[in-house]
Amino acid sequence: MTSMGGIERFFLCNSNLPAMPEVARQVVACFDDAAVDLATLGQIAGRDPEVAARIVRFAGTPARGGFAAASLPEAAARLGAQSLRDHVLAASIASAFPHVPDLEPIAFWKHCLATAGTARVLAPALGADADGAYLAGLLVRAGQLLLARMLPQVLQSVESSLQEPGGRARLERLAIGTAHADMSAEVARRWRLPQRLVDGLAGSVEPLEATPFSPLAAALDLAGTVSDAAQLGVDPVLALASVRAPLLRRLQLEESWLRERLPSWGSLTDGSEALFA
Repeated sequence: MTSMGGIERFFLCNSNLPAMPEVARQVVACFDDAAVDLATLGQIAGRDPEVAARIVRFAGTPARGGFAAASLPEAAARLGAQSLRDHVLAASIASAFPHVPDLEPIAFWKHCLATAGTARVLAPALGADADGAYLAGLLVRAGQLLLARMLPQVLQSVESSLQEPGGRARLERLAIGTAHADMSAEVARRWRLPQRLVDGLAGSVEPLEATPFSPLAAALDLAGTVSDAAQLGVDPVLALASVRAPLLRRLQLEESWLRERLPSWGSLTDGSEALFA
């Protein structure tokens, strides 16, 4: 695993470190509070007018009824507590990171959203926390935006060389000794997120090599591979069986279980362009 110290050079300028949005921080603080209701989540979303506007647009997409929501409370009621919380978190975190010319933002953040949703499904079966997996799934590729801003030629080389799902981070490490997940882990550390999330993000590049073994790292690696497969037009379960067979054996995950449980790309991303446009 790449040490945190090895990427300090990317954070020597404070402008390279995005601040954790206050709305995202408040949503994360709600994870362990079963008493948090729609009204509270709506109030949190409303503290950032842009996030609130995106949630209202999202609630009016065809996948969620196809008619416009007149207000944030109406949008919240239509989405329900978990969907509202998840999508407020996604919209808020996306707002913290820079746009990169060579990465189309809607496609990029749809990939992150799908990775988060898939990681949430996988996490309990692997012994990891579902909410933490969702947050880490949103963040795991976000470090690529920071790498790309500083080393755009690496982004272009990696993306043009990516031929199979799940290969992006390894190509990055071969090129510069650091992967986007290492950057994401450092952001999580500086945002003072729980250490298990930091370790899971850092370990997700090579989860079988992480010591101790991190179920969260495994969930993130599998989820990211599934999202890659969906964007590349490859069957996600066949992709996992091809490029992650040793990890599936370590986790004792059967192809039949994966095919039954993995959510579809569309169920996780339909309408989400309203969150990121």
